[in-house]
Amino acid sequence: MRKPRLLDDERGATAVEFAFVAPVVVAIVFASIEMGVLGLMSNAFDNAVAYAARTIRTGQSDAPTSASVFKDRICAQMPGTLSDCRARLNISVRKFATFSALASGSAAAPDNSFDKGQATDIILVKATYRWPLLAPNVSGFASAGRSEVLLDARMAFKNEPFT
Repeated sequence: MRKPRLLDDERGATAVEFAFVAPVVVAIVFASIEMGVLGLMSNAFDNAVAYAARTIRTGQSDAPTSASVFKDRICAQMPGTLSDCRARLNISVRKFATFSALASGSAAAPDNSFDKGQATDIILVKATYRWPLLAPNVSGFASAGRSEVLLDARMAFKNEPFT
């Protein structure tokens, strides 16, 4: 008995296999790119906050004097426009009497307060940045909203004795 010709026909099998595999491969590629960009942005944000905080810690004459100037100092090191960065950035710079008091205040979210203190004061710098994802529906990294990830940088230090 002869089989029907339709069951012997293998034309198009590769196309069907590709249709099953392609979405998975594309999702892995997008997730890999997203993870790489996210790592670079996290590193850039940490460095920008550290740079801005260093001017406070060392008592430089051009150290930020307000939350707005501190944000501008961070945003100068970040990609994109200044206005877009300022809208995505929240900071707080607070003075504490002791490091143990600082530990209790470190968990709260930044509230855009600014007090850089004086020489030898203990300072806590907190900053968060809402980074937009390139492919939020594909990569699965969204945490701060449907299409954003919240980058966070915190730094505690004792101001140097200014001269």
